[in-house]
Amino acid sequence: MWTDICTYYLHKKSHILCTFKDINDCFYLIFQNYCGLMENRKIITYDFIKDQIINEIKGIFYDDIKHFLDRLNKRDLILISHTRNILQIWNFKNWECIIELKDINNNIGAFYSSCILNDKNNNYIITSCLNWSNNSSEPIKIYNFEGKFIKELNESKLAVLHLDTFFDSKLSKNFIIACSRGCIKAYDYNENKLYKIFSDGVVEESDGNRYIDFCIRENNETTELISSISSTYNGKIRIWDFHKGELINKIKIKTKEISGIFLWQNKYLYVGCDNLIKKVDLKDNTYIEIEGHVKIPLSISLINHPKYGEFLISGGFDDIIIWKNNNSKF
Repeated sequence: MWTDICTYYLHKKSHILCTFKDINDCFYLIFQNYCGLMENRKIITYDFIKDQIINEIKGIFYDDIKHFLDRLNKRDLILISHTRNILQIWNFKNWECIIELKDINNNIGAFYSSCILNDKNNNYIITSCLNWSNNSSEPIKIYNFEGKFIKELNESKLAVLHLDTFFDSKLSKNFIIACSRGCIKAYDYNENKLYKIFSDGVVEESDGNRYIDFCIRENNETTELISSISSTYNGKIRIWDFHKGELINKIKIKTKEISGIFLWQNKYLYVGCDNLIKKVDLKDNTYIEIEGHVKIPLSISLINHPKYGEFLISGGFDDIIIWKNNNSKF
């Protein structure tokens, strides 16, 4: 059974988090604390090896945070998408801000989600800006690491809730994947065009299905896109053949809310639901429940800790919990 070995209740409203292993094989957790006044809001870095907070940056408020291993320059980068139409990339080693994009969308919205893509020995910034006036997205835009605009993808009109990239090793191609309300869109980065649309409903902004998160499962024969979908009192998991665009499997989860997902060992899916986590066996669609959160866990990841071994870490609206299975098996 599951046991929560460490719970941080002091850092309220810290549901956006990022766990990663750096270039030196050390383990970190970065999360935000945004209770109270703006000047009291922080980005907090926790060192899992030292078991302590090692850094705090005050006065920052953001919607998305991602780690990127920059193999070209042998460094760890932290990408932060701000609610105030600011995107920053920080060198994790010394927390120096090396890139900043501001007001590139005429101050009409916020960088709701962004990511970094490596293509042909160059790094690029992929951005998605939410337009506050009509709750839609501006075109997905691509910049180089000098902040110069390169190109844009004009297909995206639905509000992008989650944006990330996927490198297909079989095809040696980069794809940009945007989760929206109503569908998921995959773009061929190199050909600069829409590749596939994944949806089990009407692709409209008014559609009740919100495609919250996704992960990619690569098998010998197929490449699958797995997504979590939240709709009114109904949680769903959908699995598509990525290259054919065909729906392979439907999994219905009894829950009022559904959030982030995490794929483990290529056969189990961890899903944030209500105030708990559900572990879904993708072979037979069965699941078990792991309770403990005050509210819905929005971020889930798994890491191999030198002290605790393999553990699950999940962040909710009011808490961050580190989980360990008593029999050492998730």
